[in-house]
Amino acid sequence: MIRHLLYSMTGSYMKLLWSLFGVIPIKDIDQMGYHNFTKWTGHVVLGAYMVTVMTVMINMLIAMMSRSFEDIEVLVSRNINFYYSM
Repeated sequence: MIRHLLYSMTGSYMKLLWSLFGVIPIKDIDQMGYHNFTKWTGHVVLGAYMVTVMTVMINMLIAMMSRSFEDIEVLVSRNINFYYSM
């Protein structure tokens, strides 16, 4: 039951985690009845979470690629200096 999953803090975090990977569709987050403010707040929080996580992931990817480029650049310069010294 999706509805009971949101009653606890752990269940809410698990739902946000799995929604990041696209496992839980947005329609499952909708509540039964007329709770417009709660529904709107939930969608805003989920949207902010997704944007934040994607920004952090892209930032980590850029940092990893930059680090890899620096490591390769150091190795290439070492190899070039070694070959020129012979």
